[in-house]
Formats: sequence, structure tokens, C-alpha cells
Amino acid sequence: MCHTFNISEILIGFILGMATSIPEFITFIESQKYYSQKDNLLGLIEASNNLVVSNTLNLYVIGTISIVIFQILE
Repeated sequence: MCHTFNISEILIGFILGMATSIPEFITFIESQKYYSQKDNLLGLIEASNNLVVSNTLNLYVIGTISIVIFQILE
């Protein structure tokens, strides 16, 4: 895609990173509104933990798999 559209690899990576995080971010914001209205601290902590774990797994698991695939194809 970078060579076809003559766009920087960093820009493509940034756009893809933002696009994959948008669903988790929206879920996090909605859960914060819901749990803060009910004064349910446990739900608030659970929603925050889900966001952190999801993004961390995306960073390490997806990143590792893509590096391995890149090394195999190179």
C-alpha cells in the first residue's frame, strides 16, 4: 500500500493503529459513563482493565506475529 499510493509507512502504521483501537476506546468511554452513573467502582475498574489488556495484547501479540511473518517472507 505504501508504494502503490506513495504514502509513508509510518503514516499507514499510525492510521491502522488508530483504526484498531477505536472500538476499544468507544467501549471504554461508554462503560465509564455507565458505571460512574451507578457508582459501581468494581465495574469501572473492570472496564479500565479490559482496555489496558486488550491494547497490550494487540501491541505484543499482533506485533510479534507480524514481525515473524515479515521475517519468513523476506
